[in-house]
Amino acid sequence: MAHFLRGKQAGIQHDLSAGLAPELFALDDVARYGINSQISTLAYDPVQSLLAFGTNDTQYGSGQIYVFGQKRVCVTLAPPRKASIKSLQFCADKLLSVDSKNDISIFSLETKRLLASYAPPGFVTALLTDPTLDYALIGLQNGDIIAYDLDREALAPFRIPNLWRERNPKARILPVVAMALHPRDIGTLLIAYSEGTVIFSFKQNKPTKYF
Repeated sequence: MAHFLRGKQAGIQHDLSAGLAPELFALDDVARYGINSQISTLAYDPVQSLLAFGTNDTQYGSGQIYVFGQKRVCVTLAPPRKASIKSLQFCADKLLSVDSKNDISIFSLETKRLLASYAPPGFVTALLTDPTLDYALIGLQNGDIIAYDLDREALAPFRIPNLWRERNPKARILPVVAMALHPRDIGTLLIAYSEGTVIFSFKQNKPTKYF
């Protein structure tokens, strides 16, 4: 849509899809995969061409992680405890999962084994990873953000307190809803709370703007 709008602004007035006809497209099955239970979440890595599904722990099957790729790549991973998979994230050669038992599991895509499992000191509401970083940022229900060292497989000595509580001290529950790193500045973090958002600077170690 943005590309279309930019084209209009540049003076392109004709319809670029005028020559497209239905017979130029043919939908077909590339592959089909079986899943043991209800799909609860998914993650996609376009660089490695990997697609991961997480399932719920139901009467039809236990919660598991399925990783599919090219050339019939199919791997099944299981959480350390019987649980449903809540979220998945690829991070370079690792796959991170958060399950209904509030465990964060780190799997190796190379060895197809569980590398580590961590139980955070609170309910996980958001998870952020980046292939250029060796840390996973974990947002908690109390609004704090902690960092897990993926290389050393241990909790890092870093914590961002609930920044929105400074804005609204009377608020009771202010969980971290989502997090995102600046695409052009890895040292800037956008934190979304239930009442607003904050831009945090790692370099200055302080919030720089509230929304």
